[in-house]
Amino acid sequence: MGSPVALIQQCSLWNCETGLRPYCSEEHSTFAVNGEASNTAIHIAGGLNDPVIIEISTKCLRAKMLSIACGIPVLPVAVLTTNPWQQGETFLNRQLHPEESKRNWVLFSDINSPEMTNIWTTYHTMRVAPNIRCRRWYLQHEAKSAEGFFRLTQFSLIGLPVALYWLLFTPTVRGVPGAFMPLPRKEDKPKPRRDRKRNPPQLADKRKNKKTGAAVYTQ
Repeated sequence: MGSPVALIQQCSLWNCETGLRPYCSEEHSTFAVNGEASNTAIHIAGGLNDPVIIEISTKCLRAKMLSIACGIPVLPVAVLTTNPWQQGETFLNRQLHPEESKRNWVLFSDINSPEMTNIWTTYHTMRVAPNIRCRRWYLQHEAKSAEGFFRLTQFSLIGLPVALYWLLFTPTVRGVPGAFMPLPRKEDKPKPRRDRKRNPPQLADKRKNKKTGAAVYTQ
């Protein structure tokens, strides 16, 4: 992963590493502005690994803080509060290439909308760069499907009202986007009951009477 200094010197377009600011060319300046006006999340066939995602997120959040276009669109929070299995093609292009084993979508949207917890559960938060935190979200059991796996990663910068989101999809069958096939419902396991059987006379407890000291047999 690039050093903080290298990130500051890079072209502001999200996927360009050329060391020239704010943009390495007029073309990339145009791509960055037009990309932010898109109504669809950027999709990355094959996905990216975590170190690269952290590097891109750090660069884009800092560009956003400086009001510099980075090419990633800001989408309505509905893309985060609606089960991805039940979304159409409005925000997410789920048409996988043959043999595609995973896909990322990247977008900006509201930070920590309360409605996200209707379908997502967060497990941990960690610091990945100065003032930048990463939070993982997983679909709740009722929102999962047997035909693939979704995971949401949120990157936020202190003072910025939006966050950068990476949605990862791993299909059960390569190249097949799958459909919403709910998992079997989890049933609460009954707590084991303790049978309080009365002791038979021959196994009666022997206790001493506190007043007389005599043995007392209880049944």
